[in-house]
Formats: sequence, C-alpha cells, structure tokens
Amino acid sequence: MSTLAAMYEFFVSYSRRDADFARAVAESLARLGVSAWIAESEILIEGRKRLEDRNILRDILAEAATASRRCLLLVSPHALDSEWVMEVEIPSFLQREGTQRAQVMWPVIVGLDADAVRGRWPAALSEHAVPECRTVADVDAVVRELCGAAGLTVP
Repeated sequence: MSTLAAMYEFFVSYSRRDADFARAVAESLARLGVSAWIAESEILIEGRKRLEDRNILRDILAEAATASRRCLLLVSPHALDSEWVMEVEIPSFLQREGTQRAQVMWPVIVGLDADAVRGRWPAALSEHAVPECRTVADVDAVVRELCGAAGLTVP
C-alpha cells in the first residue's frame, strides 16, 4: 500500500449511512480551502473483494488517520453503532489527544438532537463542545464554526 503523500487537516469519521452529511462536510471544507480525508472519495482499491478485506480497510483508515491533523466526527446513531467509528477511529484520535494534550477530535451531532446521543459516546468526548447539524443545509455554518474553534483561518 502506498503512503498518503498529503497531510490533511481533517479526517472525516462517519457511518456509511451518513454519507450525505460526510460529502456535504468535505465539500464545505474544500470551499474554505481546508483539506479533508473522506473514505468515500479517498479509498482507491481495485475490486470490491479487496475493499471487503477488513485488514486492508483497517490499514487504510489507520494510514489516513495518521496523515490527518484532526478528526471531524459526525455523531449519529449510525456512527455510534459503527464498529469502525467506535472501535478504530475514535480511539485512535482520543489517544492522540492524550499524547498531544490538545483537542484533536471535533465532534458534530448530525441529523438529530444532542441529548439523544450524548450518553452513548465515549466519556472523553463529554468535555468537547459539540455543535448540532440537523440538516445538510446547516453544514456550511457548522463547518465554519468548527474551523474557527480549531484555530484555522478561513475566508
């Protein structure tokens, strides 16, 4: 597997069932000149069979996480039920937060009310400010807010 050459500002963590939100977030970040890694557009593997190989997919996600400065976590019931999000992506970035002693994980609740998911995510995320993005139409405002909170200068 080739090493990712680019360093991304954000790794977008999401459930495939929230792909509409993930695409909208990646497009909004791009309009602001902020680079993002999103599995849907970045995983280039020949053949569906290889994509279904969990070890290959885990390696790709780990490499992308390493190549990203921050994680923009799209929190939804689907994401909280996702093995990849809960057992691979979140722990990777939370471990980095502990090592770097700085916020690396930027959660956003998508498509629902915050109280419906707060009790289901890792306790370490309880200390993070978490904006809500109820519809795809709200994405631009929320992304701009997160970029500012992350200390990024955007137009």
